[in-house]
Amino acid sequence: MTTRLVLVPSAGREGVHAVALAAGWYLHGVTVADDRRPYTEVWTDADQRTAALYVEDDLLGAAYVDLKGDAAETWAESLRAQIPVLAPQEIVAWTALVEDPAERIQAVGHLAAVAPEAPRDVVVDVLARLAADPSRPSAGRCCTSALASPGPTWSHSSSGCGTPIRHRRCAPTPTAC
Repeated sequence: MTTRLVLVPSAGREGVHAVALAAGWYLHGVTVADDRRPYTEVWTDADQRTAALYVEDDLLGAAYVDLKGDAAETWAESLRAQIPVLAPQEIVAWTALVEDPAERIQAVGHLAAVAPEAPRDVVVDVLARLAADPSRPSAGRCCTSALASPGPTWSHSSSGCGTPIRHRRCAPTPTAC
């Protein structure tokens, strides 16, 4: 099972680096961002039984960490204690309050990022409500882009760590919302 932690917008990779290095994690691999892939880092423990995939997803406007393996929950607790993260319910509340179109893009992107951790019916309800809101005519495009964005996935390898694979996806433009 994978645990996803969505970082607050102001958090960055430096915080993840500090936690990882203090805990003795090993940087297993880095993928530099390009037009098909986000910036990613794969961190593992010494025996590669636990891994953290740090992602800076410019298309979603969100950074998050996917954790899996034997010590995933311990790693998640360590990250939560030292880096500000957003709980699914906080992101859902944020999408309900946002009025500014640029912030709406960011909120919907964070909702897409947290979708694996949030109850599916809640995410679908929020996206449907935003898409149907006549006072936000362009919100439907944001929702469509969020739904079309699967984000990175874990590949399978004998170590259980793997490297991220990126699927081609539709991206919101700054004027889409």
